[in-house]
Amino acid sequence: MASAIVVTTVALTATGIIGAAVTGELIASFADVGKAAIEGNAQALSRATGEMAKWLGYEAAVGIVVVLINAARDITGKTMHRKWRNWLCDQLEGHLLENRRYVHILYNRAVAKDSVDRMPDNIDQRIQEAIKHMTGSVIGLGMGALGFASAVIGFGGRLGALSTTLPGLEMMGEWASAALAIGAAMLYVPLTTTVAYYLAKQLQRLTVEMQTTEGDYRAELQQMARTAEQIAASDSEAVEKKIINKTYEPVDGTWRRFANATAIYAGFDNMQNTIATKLYSYLPAVPGLVSGAFTFAQFNEVAQLVSQLIVQASWPIRVGPDIANTTGNAQRGTELVEAMIRVSNAREHYARTGVAELQYATHGNGEGVILEKVELMHKGKKQAFLKADRIHFKPGTLTAVMGPSGCGKSTLVKTIMQLHPYGRGKIKLPENATALNVAFVGGRRALYATQEAFLPDKISLKQLLCLPADEKDPALNDVKVAAALQKVGLGKFIQHLKDDNCNGRCWKEVLSGGQKQLAVLARILLHKPDILILDEAVSALDGHRKVIFHELLKEGCPDTAIVSIIHDPDLLDASATPSFYDELVLITQHSLSGERSSCFYTKQFDLRTPSQPWRVMRAAGSCSPW
Repeated sequence: MASAIVVTTVALTATGIIGAAVTGELIASFADVGKAAIEGNAQALSRATGEMAKWLGYEAAVGIVVVLINAARDITGKTMHRKWRNWLCDQLEGHLLENRRYVHILYNRAVAKDSVDRMPDNIDQRIQEAIKHMTGSVIGLGMGALGFASAVIGFGGRLGALSTTLPGLEMMGEWASAALAIGAAMLYVPLTTTVAYYLAKQLQRLTVEMQTTEGDYRAELQQMARTAEQIAASDSEAVEKKIINKTYEPVDGTWRRFANATAIYAGFDNMQNTIATKLYSYLPAVPGLVSGAFTFAQFNEVAQLVSQLIVQASWPIRVGPDIANTTGNAQRGTELVEAMIRVSNAREHYARTGVAELQYATHGNGEGVILEKVELMHKGKKQAFLKADRIHFKPGTLTAVMGPSGCGKSTLVKTIMQLHPYGRGKIKLPENATALNVAFVGGRRALYATQEAFLPDKISLKQLLCLPADEKDPALNDVKVAAALQKVGLGKFIQHLKDDNCNGRCWKEVLSGGQKQLAVLARILLHKPDILILDEAVSALDGHRKVIFHELLKEGCPDTAIVSIIHDPDLLDASATPSFYDELVLITQHSLSGERSSCFYTKQFDLRTPSQPWRVMRAAGSCSPW
């Protein structure tokens, strides 16, 4: 495709040279027709009219050829643009999702704008819009630069072929007229290009600013779409409108300045282009016409060549806004790539904004998960908010994690999944849940079920249940998936297993909160992970369904180390419901010595022992477990 663009660009230059000669002869034939008509010479008029018709035909043919060559080059350029953009987006998406770079990039977005650790905003816009415009503009600019080079060589060569001696420039010999024409073009172009450069710098700055503000505005609209039900339920439309208007204000202000700058630039470009093509380009050919060195046709041809040479040499002026746009988009894309490079070493990245000394190691697959001397901090803080001397989540054991709101329950399990970076201590994981990637990857490793089930759009119900594996995995055939769906009480949806919607609605809209959590249970039963993290994964279920959820969990995952964040102490009480939990990690503000502290501490209890302190406390009706 690049070769095709080179060939068509050179062909356009050659056609332009031929066109300049044809135009020169055509204009001369007009003069001959007018002269014969004035003189009343019928024979000369007939001959001149025939010549005029011939050159008109040539002019039309040249025009058609130019159209066809331009069309071929345009199609090739757009195809090249599409393929390059597809490849580049694929590379960026792959590297962004690799090793959880996207998590690290999003984690520190609140860092001050002038900090070197600032993460890029509007990642979706950078990959979608910035890359699209950058690749298209680079190809367009490359084609323009190639056209400029071929025009200078081609038009300059033709001016040399037409060159002749001129009065006052005898020392240049036969190269006088060519030197005068090329010199005039080279004098005009640098002056106008310098002015255009300073105008384009303003466009570049405003382009980046507009991309940033437009991205923020789009992000707010996306946030509104994600929280539409919450906005409606709380009658907060008026507040949401204020937020959207506030986000749009910078867009409007930047757009106004950009429109003014674009208008000024366009006015300058039109002015210099008019001067170059209508006035300036004829001046270098006048001495040749006055001295008799040029015929009238040659005079017009030279003027056309100088005009095209100036237009092509003024290519940087003509594409000034495109250069500004390309530079701005390249900057947006480059910032994203630089951020991905910075977060490649997660520990070094987070160490710049806090204590990031958590160590992950592996041990035997039969040992489960062990936390030793773990202290968790917030970003930018050195004081721990949660301390765990030792916690052991054993295989085949269902462990509850309880504590007051804000004590760090979710942060604790996120630390196991390497989703919280700040802290110190050691986390030991099974060998098949490697320190580099705890998440499920093609085998029994770890699954993390949050309170809000992850149900992305545009994929089938089967794929939703098979996540993170592929629905085409032979180990997850339709029969197994349907059986899991039936087992959790969602059998009525089996007929829609291959559908990405149900009656025109996506699955996250079809399923209720409780059904979403049951769908996640089906996913768990299909994968039978070695490590299972449940973050309030039964919060939307009624009492009966909670019992069924735990029964299926114990039956279907007998060898799994299960960690479950819960708020309901009754789930641990054998007198109220079947006791499914084997152990409890209780988070309180009392240290091992019993003193109350601003920091939270963990205590682990074995619930299978009747005389265990937790059982005694519950039997005595203690008012608060905290």
